[in-house]
Amino acid sequence: MRTLVIGDIHGGLRALHQILERAKVSLNDKLIFLGDYVDGWSQSPEVIDLLISMKETHNIICIRGNHDDLSLIHISEPTRPY
Repeated sequence: MRTLVIGDIHGGLRALHQILERAKVSLNDKLIFLGDYVDGWSQSPEVIDLLISMKETHNIICIRGNHDDLSLIHISEPTRPY
């Protein structure tokens, strides 16, 4: 079993797929995602969907980053300034 740490995805779904493929991630690996899943590239919702689906099949830990916190604030309080 390997432990792989991935951070700063920033909505880059294609790059995330490339990382997972190049690392040849298996079901025995532990994946730790260090947050900042959103804000940057245009595929933030798809990144979140992928991580949620991976929780069903892989051993993953997701840590929320500051960009993720800001997105949650914006969703819950859209008129609040940053």
